[in-house]
Amino acid sequence: MTPELLAPAGTPEAALAAFAAGADAVYLGMREFSARAEAGNFDPSQLSSLLAHARSLSPRRSVHVALNTLVRESERPALARLLETLEELGPDALIVQDPGVARMARRHFPSLRLHASTQMAVHSAEGVRAMADLGFSRVVLARECTLEEIAAAVEAGAGACEVETFLHGALCYSCSGLCLYSAMERGRSGNRGRCCYGCREKRDGAFPFSMRDLCLAPLLRELRATGVSSLKIEGRMKSPLWVSCVVQWYRGLLDGTLRPEAARRLEDDVRSVFAREWTTLYATGEKGPPEGVVDPRSLGHRGAPAGTALGVSAPDASGVRWMRMSVRLPFERHDGLQMKLPAFLAESDGHPWGFAVGRLRRDGREVFRAAAGDVVDVALPRTGPAPEVPAGQEVLLATSQDVSRRHPLPPAPRTLAAEGRPAVFGIDIAADGVSATARDAARPAVSAVVRLPGPFEPARVAGRAAAAARDAFSKLGGTGWRVADPARDIEVRGDLSRFVPASALNATRRAAVEALGEAAARHAARTEAEVLADDSAPSPDGPEPPAAVLTRKFGSNAPPRPAKGAGRVVLALRHALLLDQTALRRRLDDWTAALGFRPALSLPLLCRDREAPALDAALDALLDAGFSDWEVADWAGVRRLRVRGVRAFTADFTIPVENRAAAAALFSLGASRCVLSPEIPRETAVTLAAAFPGRFEQPVRQFVPLFVSVTPPGAGSGPVRLIGGKPPVVSFLLDGRWITTRREPRTAPPLPATPSREDFSWDPPLPG
Repeated sequence: MTPELLAPAGTPEAALAAFAAGADAVYLGMREFSARAEAGNFDPSQLSSLLAHARSLSPRRSVHVALNTLVRESERPALARLLETLEELGPDALIVQDPGVARMARRHFPSLRLHASTQMAVHSAEGVRAMADLGFSRVVLARECTLEEIAAAVEAGAGACEVETFLHGALCYSCSGLCLYSAMERGRSGNRGRCCYGCREKRDGAFPFSMRDLCLAPLLRELRATGVSSLKIEGRMKSPLWVSCVVQWYRGLLDGTLRPEAARRLEDDVRSVFAREWTTLYATGEKGPPEGVVDPRSLGHRGAPAGTALGVSAPDASGVRWMRMSVRLPFERHDGLQMKLPAFLAESDGHPWGFAVGRLRRDGREVFRAAAGDVVDVALPRTGPAPEVPAGQEVLLATSQDVSRRHPLPPAPRTLAAEGRPAVFGIDIAADGVSATARDAARPAVSAVVRLPGPFEPARVAGRAAAAARDAFSKLGGTGWRVADPARDIEVRGDLSRFVPASALNATRRAAVEALGEAAARHAARTEAEVLADDSAPSPDGPEPPAAVLTRKFGSNAPPRPAKGAGRVVLALRHALLLDQTALRRRLDDWTAALGFRPALSLPLLCRDREAPALDAALDALLDAGFSDWEVADWAGVRRLRVRGVRAFTADFTIPVENRAAAAALFSLGASRCVLSPEIPRETAVTLAAAFPGRFEQPVRQFVPLFVSVTPPGAGSGPVRLIGGKPPVVSFLLDGRWITTRREPRTAPPLPATPSREDFSWDPPLPG
């Protein structure tokens, strides 16, 4: 079966372009709670119109709404109102990161189909099972997964949870959902849609964290063989032209309708509109140099290979230098050419040297267009920097008017949704008055009844009462309501021999619509109140945790340390230690002897499928040995404990909780405590700690992991890399993951009557 081709829609124009180019579905964000807050995004009326258009197409297309940011407690009322609106509009899916958003939707707006965002950092088959347990019908896998892991995820979710994976587009250096750089260093949370793109910043003369763009076109056959349900193109910040080109390319590749020449042309079109260097990332495995994944020397748009420079002439009589080039890709005057000249890249913060073609000659004669196979002379700009262009230099086509002409944007569709919410009316006519019952078609419980007294005389011409009533009650423009089908949705009953003046029918309609609006407002207020009140959490299994206690967390390769007053000590289990259960038990015995009590044990973050057997075997053995105090760092870890009967654990900050609904979701799964994320504002932390006394821990000392990645930084070597810039950071290899943090720990004051935590588990191995 051909998987769904899912395209980005940062704007309505991009959505229309995607459907016209052959996308099966699009995903988009609303004006609030979108992880691409700076995209155009949609308001409810635009979404309603797009849904009507998508459903009018043959075959029918799908629209997924990305409500995929972390939501602060103060934002929950707005979220509740938006969820009610979305349930009314009925998109095909809601893409969610925040467990509180998922809980609110599942309990109060159950018709909304939930997809787990890639921000939930699902990297494994166990992670897919965890999402299925939480009620998600689809999970968007982490970009770092291999083909083998994708296939295992598909098998794990069979019959319960579909799998969606990325096909093309920009890559983040950090694993999605685990990047704190933007929030901690720039005050712009990437988990809340405001990423500053700190991984594209220049450091020590290079871009050590700047990733190439993903392109799995060379592996499309293997990707389809995994059985994945949906292939996702990243790019809600991209133009409608880019969306049109990339969707046409992959549509043709998936359907097998492109001849090689046509496929190459579409690939060139995509590259000319926007493309960094491309990578298949880790689809075929994690071996290979980082230069195949990170592009530390250049930044931004590369372009399509247009030809090769053969040399540059000396200035002619008018001072113009001409670059002779052999042409691979047609271009014309006013198109943009650029070159990745090493010296210029270093001086220009990684951007290629480029210019718009002003003059073009072939065989000494001025021409407008250069064709493939030509040898032409291109006038180099006379202003600005004039770097040397060596013979053999690749010339790139960075903008093309021909591409724009061949991919025109589709016109606005005629199938626009009518404005307003659908209403249903019942009209009863009698001699002594007319009554009207108005109902919200989507929510029959929302209704109102009004009555206008008569008397009404018998009509001189019989048989017109029903038509007159339907005509009057169809006129709802500007009211926020509409009648979808007057013949079906306006029922006229009673003594139809009476004559009811149009003025009386209009007055009854106005009163009914006003009363229906008031009923809808009361219903929305009740729903919002119910949603916001539904944040109670069960008490933890076992004794209540103390209101205030100091927790210290250490890495499992650290030597045992005295507790120094800590009421609880957590040992972070590392994958390397789990491979040898004898060494693990010896290490735990040493810790127990040094502390005088057994430490709590923390499951690793991001357990890949190949690491799962050792973890599962060690976990079973440790549970048999009586270890009972546990901590988890991701959703797969939550499931690992629950299926083994563990009903009390601590959730570390890598499972973020920023609102009471999210806290209730974790507590209902068995979390006795949650650790506050370092990116949470203090006022939010105070609110949560007060709402659930003793059930949050406040980090007061921690090397905050700004990036958690499987990719080593570029332009460097060694397991520890000191990287300059603002701020200077250190990247180091920790249990198979690359961690980037500041060179000093962050500290925060404790919260009143709230347990504190000193976290040593992310400490870098700094020299000296």
